[in-house]
Amino acid sequence: MPLTTENLSYQFKSLHEDPAAQALAPLDLHIQDGKWLAVCGHTGSGKSTLVRLLKGLLTPNTGVITWGGETLGDNRGTAIRQDIGFVFQQPEHQLFEATIAKDLAFGPKLFGFSKTWIEERQSEVLTQVGLTPEILSRAPFQLSGGEKRRAAIAGVLMLQPRMLILDEPTAGLDPLGQIELLDMLESWRKETGATIIWITHDMNQAAAYAEEMVVLKEGHMLAHTTPYQLFMNEAHIAAASNLNLPRTAQLLHQLEKHFEQNIEADGLSETAVAAAIGKVVREEAVWEVF
Repeated sequence: MPLTTENLSYQFKSLHEDPAAQALAPLDLHIQDGKWLAVCGHTGSGKSTLVRLLKGLLTPNTGVITWGGETLGDNRGTAIRQDIGFVFQQPEHQLFEATIAKDLAFGPKLFGFSKTWIEERQSEVLTQVGLTPEILSRAPFQLSGGEKRRAAIAGVLMLQPRMLILDEPTAGLDPLGQIELLDMLESWRKETGATIIWITHDMNQAAAYAEEMVVLKEGHMLAHTTPYQLFMNEAHIAAASNLNLPRTAQLLHQLEKHFEQNIEADGLSETAVAAAIGKVVREEAVWEVF
């Protein structure tokens, strides 16, 4: 189900007298079902405001949000609240029960699911996030940082959301832990066909995982495009937003100067860029033969 916004804006109440102080200026978005969307911009750009509006944690000053043809208001129905999951920054702070089993059961109990359904679903989500059943009997404080992060995400996945919104879920994890977490989310997205909306400051990760990007600056949307289009063809927008070029984009720009030609790649993942470079090198080798 696509998600769209029309003329969506938000101002903090204490700032209503200053039109320039909008947390989020009116914007229109259209997010196709099953996409991975990265929301990028420096602190204060409006990223967290946008995703909280999409989840319904804030009420917009203007505009509407439509999800699968249904307009989302303050009184969202049970199905809608289940459909859109939200993972806060440092999601381990969402763990508050005595055991992980109780944490995973908390949401489904509120929605009236049976004990049998909850136990079966716990087994499914633990597999999805790469945890074993023995973790259910453990307390949150007994887990490593990476395990806490996965357990917290598992709690959100219990309700089988069709869209998952994450506010910098890799913050505080070591580089390997970040990659493992993002790979897990990508596997879950491909398995379920769900949509991911993801706040990140890491442009290397955005280039590797996101299919689309929204770039915000001081509450204004500067771009809604692909990572390749942004960093290869609209780099001035990235520069205006103080977004660093990902390593793969830097490499392509350098090679384009060296070979004095455009290098077309199917995205900015390492795999896509390596394939594009290999093609150019092979073509150059053929020309050298003649």
